[in-house]
Amino acid sequence: LREIENTMGRYVYAIQMKQEDTILHELWSRFEDDICYGTNDGWYTGRKAVGNYYKARYEDTQKRSQLIQQLFPEYLGDKTQEKLHGVGAMQVDAISPPCLEISGYGTTAKGVWLFNSTIHEILANGPYTIQENGYYAVDFTKEGTNWRIWHMQRIVETRAPQEVNWADSWQLPEP
Repeated sequence: LREIENTMGRYVYAIQMKQEDTILHELWSRFEDDICYGTNDGWYTGRKAVGNYYKARYEDTQKRSQLIQQLFPEYLGDKTQEKLHGVGAMQVDAISPPCLEISGYGTTAKGVWLFNSTIHEILANGPYTIQENGYYAVDFTKEGTNWRIWHMQRIVETRAPQEVNWADSWQLPEP
């Protein structure tokens, strides 16, 4: 069970550290053709679609980092793209202890983690923090001695800016 928990821990760490370019190869199944990732916004089905999702996240992080560099040239002007990657934004998914179930053959497993997420962004009008609560539902497959992600859903149940009541109606502030 600890190996499955470690895989999930490495996943949320990679998201926090903006390592989207390594997630597919390092953590997802290499042999299952029907991998998929689901969010409140839709599904990414198949290796190419899941890979494109993480590639888009990585490219978005690069663009945002370059914009932050332009906003703060006195602090970031001489940074290389590698050192600049991920500056200014952070997503922390604090995950709960899981509910895990391993198949009778010991080759597949499923787990559910609750999460409390804090997403920090720098928008045109300044810093902004969003709080999310939800769950990860994940199927794993054992490949050799490693547990790898096969199917994953990240479902957000509540989402609101940190400074407002989550039950109120709200919109992003105007820049």
